[in-house]
Amino acid sequence: MTKPRATGGKGPRDAEPTSLGHERALRQLITTTQDGVVFVDGDSRIVLFNPAAEEMFGYGADEVLGEKMTILMGAPYREKHDAYVAHYEATGERRAIGKIRTVIGVRKSGESFPIELSVTEIRGQGRVRYGAFLRDISEKVSLQEQLIERERLAAMGSAAAMLAHEIGNPLNNMYIQAQILRRGFDRDEEANDKYGGELDAVIGEVRRLMRLLEEFRSVSRRSGHRLEPVDLTAVVRRVGKQLEAAAGKCRVSLELPSEQALVEGDADKLHQLVVNLGKNGLEAMSDPGELTLGVEARGDVVELSVADRGCGVPEGMDILEPFKTTKDDGTGLGLAVVSQIVRGHKATIMWERREGGGTVFRVAFPSGDVLRASSRS
Repeated sequence: MTKPRATGGKGPRDAEPTSLGHERALRQLITTTQDGVVFVDGDSRIVLFNPAAEEMFGYGADEVLGEKMTILMGAPYREKHDAYVAHYEATGERRAIGKIRTVIGVRKSGESFPIELSVTEIRGQGRVRYGAFLRDISEKVSLQEQLIERERLAAMGSAAAMLAHEIGNPLNNMYIQAQILRRGFDRDEEANDKYGGELDAVIGEVRRLMRLLEEFRSVSRRSGHRLEPVDLTAVVRRVGKQLEAAAGKCRVSLELPSEQALVEGDADKLHQLVVNLGKNGLEAMSDPGELTLGVEARGDVVELSVADRGCGVPEGMDILEPFKTTKDDGTGLGLAVVSQIVRGHKATIMWERREGGGTVFRVAFPSGDVLRASSRS
């Protein structure tokens, strides 16, 4: 009896091309995806390392194929990996498989960085035992940390403003009373000889606390900027004379153009910016040195430079962050005020070490012509 021929549907021969097509599509997906994909065998040795993983870790696939997966892991995950896999193989208890976890990866350079990791078990695929899908979340973590830091600094700013208000009035009264005593001592030579030095020390400390409170107020205030055309050259020339009076043994020199250097700015805030940068440079120089203030107009940018011969900024330190300082008696607020003013003027600030010692701060302002053209458009 003749067996009827099947009609419709697909037999085994028809299904084979479809299966091969799926495999090619899967390989193309693994090759082109933006996430790192790493397959490992039963001994946790790498058998697949896609291009995104190469870019993420800095290894070529040929450098890691056959290596243990732990080459990509940071502590403490590296040390616990083998024990975890053995525990899972023996008990089936899942801790990472099927979940998205944040772990630490290690690049070829040795740099550690945060990763979102998802692990899946793969059965019936030859040597492949597990697949790891990896996403570099360095930027995401950095943004979260910046947000937390901004919230922390905002809270500190509010507390500082309240503290300045509560302390300001009694401190001002103490200063007035100390000045009255000072005038009395000036008329009493015997009392002045006996207690004048102590009184002057008190007056000096009260003045220092009043300056500190004013810095607190400057950081906590969110006052707007009254922008108008300002000649930055003239501002720096005025501040230079002011700094010369407070420079002591240090020398203040100016490198200014003969013509105006116009920026759209708040004249008072720009004056404060140059003063704060200048004082920071003078205070950084323990021995007689030179502070150089400069202005240069280059195309669409007007650059202010303040260079000192001090101790320099420690590597990796964000000196513009509030309460960060290299000085024993510093508040860490003067340059935080500078940072606020820079942002209010849509400018940028950077600093670098000087050859021969010291630091140079550079603030780049859009020229007044550029900002006015931008506002018109």
